Amino acid sequence: MFSQKAQKTTFRPSIYVPEPPKKFSTKRSFWKIQCSVIEIDATSIYDLGFPMGVFLLADYTGLDIAYSVFKAMSERGFKAYDCKTIESKYREGNLGVKTGKGIYNYPAPGKYERPKIPFDKLRREISIILLSPAVNEAAMFFKGEDRY
Repeated sequence: MFSQKAQKTTFRPSIYVPEPPKKFSTKRSFWKIQCSVIEIDATSIYDLGFPMGVFLLADYTGLDIAYSVFKAMSERGFKAYDCKTIESKYREGNLGVKTGKGIYNYPAPGKYERPKIPFDKLRREISIILLSPAVNEAAMFFKGEDRY
């Protein structure tokens, strides 16, 4: 297996969570872009082929989980900007599907119904920003840099 030959572990977490719910500016990129949660999720699904958008997945698994994972990774040296949206929803107790309310609203606590995410909200320039942390992690891996 390649990872064994390279003497590296196969699991290297990379999470990108944009902020805040309605509009955000990418702070770690030279691209300045304004986009909505719907545009981020539409791009994730329709352009990148993810089964769920970034925010939809966070809602589905629980915003408490997303918040805790991101916080733990940050404490271990992962350099990223924290998502104020997820943090505020977490502090309000709006944890996504499990509470019936999070980034999106659901029919009842614990009842998942996929929100409508229109295809026409896709913006291809967002794809580059969503993929760049994974590309950076891969580059660090091949350069032999270890940040954990």
